Amino acid sequence: MKKILIVFVGLLLGFQSFAQSAMTSKEMIGLTPFMNPDLDISSESQRILGMKLRQFATKGGFAGTSGAFYFTVDPVVTNKQMTPTAPSQFIVDLDLTFYIFNSVEGVIINEMTVPVKGVNRLEQKAYISAINSINSTNPTIRKFMESSRNMILSYYTTKTPNIIAKAKLLAEKEQYKEATMLLASIPDYVDQYPAALDMMTKIYQRELELETIKLISLARAYIIEMDYHSALSVLLYVNPISPNAKDAYVMVSEIENKVEQDRKDKSDALIAKQQKELDELTAKLEQQITKAESLTADNKKLQAEVVDNLKKEQGSQEADINAQIIKAIFG
Repeated sequence: MKKILIVFVGLLLGFQSFAQSAMTSKEMIGLTPFMNPDLDISSESQRILGMKLRQFATKGGFAGTSGAFYFTVDPVVTNKQMTPTAPSQFIVDLDLTFYIFNSVEGVIINEMTVPVKGVNRLEQKAYISAINSINSTNPTIRKFMESSRNMILSYYTTKTPNIIAKAKLLAEKEQYKEATMLLASIPDYVDQYPAALDMMTKIYQRELELETIKLISLARAYIIEMDYHSALSVLLYVNPISPNAKDAYVMVSEIENKVEQDRKDKSDALIAKQQKELDELTAKLEQQITKAESLTADNKKLQAEVVDNLKKEQGSQEADINAQIIKAIFG
């Protein structure tokens, strides 16, 4: 029994979240049939045992599943032999020990062992024959399921105030998932169920609030690095029903405005830079034009001086010629 309890506790740690989510609001008593996948029997035998568990639970007045109470079985071979006559057959004797386990407190609250026998020429079918020999109409099974049901009813009737108190302490330590698991195990027929439901709601809201605070803090870190895309991506994970979701949405708006302003500033800076470059180019062009015009004026002045000099030189030559002619005539 200790061995199955240890294995069962370990397996249930990973199974509880699924079981809680499947629990309906209208069920009276929840009990989760559970098969240990590490049992040393064939997969077909496991399937049939699992079916038997579900059948016994339903016929025993249980409905749905529970995050607190689990129903399992541990088959133990007590004898296995073959008949001496031909054709030989396998004879298998099993002890099927059924357990009702309280996962919240980690204890077995009820157990029962039923011996069964199966005969078949194939060993695996002998196991199946033994398992199929027990059904929900068996008086021992019916008594076990009824007593288990009464134990669970009594547990919730007497333990609910303690469960709520324990959940409150866990919530104060910020162990929200553990607190929620405890509260979710309380069925709705208990008088304190509305109080438990109200506490679960508050715990969930607090979880959302803290998660939003973490996301906002991470987004701020990205903003400092001017990584606005990552900041917005982080804020997308904020749950809309979080009590402080509006703080995240304000930040989203601020980031969008900042991105838009940066885009506008960059655009204005680019336009200003391009205008400056254009003005500088225009100024250089105007300087070149002025210089060209100045050179043109200088060229014209130089041309006039050359012409004047030529004219002067021509006039001097003509005067010398005339003087020589007069001298020759008049001696």
